[in-house]
Amino acid sequence: MAEPALLDLSPWLERISRAKTQKEIYDILDEFKPLAWNDDQRSTIAKLYMRRIADLPVGDTAGSGQ
Repeated sequence: MAEPALLDLSPWLERISRAKTQKEIYDILDEFKPLAWNDDQRSTIAKLYMRRIADLPVGDTAGSGQ
């Protein structure tokens, strides 16, 4: 059985990098999860997500003070 074609990870990495709140990252991840990613792609997203999440505000908007 042939391996499925790899999906382009670049737009997802850019979206996570540009996110301004934790909620925005979680929303992006909710879109990302159901797609057919391989383990390396999921690992790449997870590493970026973990680096970014701690530096972002929790609320719906940046600077919300939450």
